Amino acid sequence: MLSMHPLIIDLIGQYAGHQIPDNAGIHGCYAGAKRTASTRDMAALVVRLLSEAGARSGDIVAANLSGSFPGLNLAFLAACQTLDLKPVYTVSASASMYGANIPGFSFPDMVLFLHDAGYLDELPQSVSIGGDQDIGSELDPVFCDELKVHLETSGLPFLYEPDFEQNIHERLSLYEQFGSPELFVSIGGHTASLGVKKNAIMQMQGVIRPRYIQIDAESGLISRYLTSGVPVIQLLNIKRLTGDYGMVFDPPAMPPVGQSAVYWEDTYPLWLAAGGLILIFAILVCFRLHASKQHRQGD
Repeated sequence: MLSMHPLIIDLIGQYAGHQIPDNAGIHGCYAGAKRTASTRDMAALVVRLLSEAGARSGDIVAANLSGSFPGLNLAFLAACQTLDLKPVYTVSASASMYGANIPGFSFPDMVLFLHDAGYLDELPQSVSIGGDQDIGSELDPVFCDELKVHLETSGLPFLYEPDFEQNIHERLSLYEQFGSPELFVSIGGHTASLGVKKNAIMQMQGVIRPRYIQIDAESGLISRYLTSGVPVIQLLNIKRLTGDYGMVFDPPAMPPVGQSAVYWEDTYPLWLAAGGLILIFAILVCFRLHASKQHRQGD
């Protein structure tokens, strides 16, 4: 049972309740993914990905954070403070199973608490319900109305725009109010990030380099930023991400800091590579001379 798992911390939410239907069969929103996403090694991975994406001190980093991965969200915000980045971010309140789905303690509530306690420098530019169309259209209507009232009175700017394309444009305006972002980060399976037709975008993970993607009214933030030349970091398929970086998925206990493969990068001394090339060249020359000598003797 989940309650008996040794790696249970306060960032692991409930299995059931008023939540986003779980897409986890493919993208790892099950308990194991949520536990893994809340480890210190995942925080190290976020720092590494920001570095690989080219983020530098003072850069503006736009981000859309789903309530489904509160541990990853906090790791991202902490990484921004550590690396002296300027996060301009939006958050959603609803969450999939085991995410920040405890009533009265959604991810926006966590952010407010940590900011008031002096742990977070930046508050989000907006909060939204999340879910389908970013308005929770698949959620229980009574719960959705209660959540809407809660967010409207939270003290944070509340974004509620049923028209999806207009919703995206409002987000883009929020992200760009302090200047053009050098990077966009998407955490979780937020429709605003993935777009309405999300399948192809969901397959992209980690650092995604700019590329052309045809944009239409149903395109999300990831597609729009990639097409405009801005690199993207997507954190959604936790099992795949841990595999890509040699990390343990769903460890039985909190891994010790500094021992995971994510802290290390294989490098090879330049002199060793150059020496290897010289040796290969020498072998080829000797082989060629030997072959020529054999050919002359045969004549």
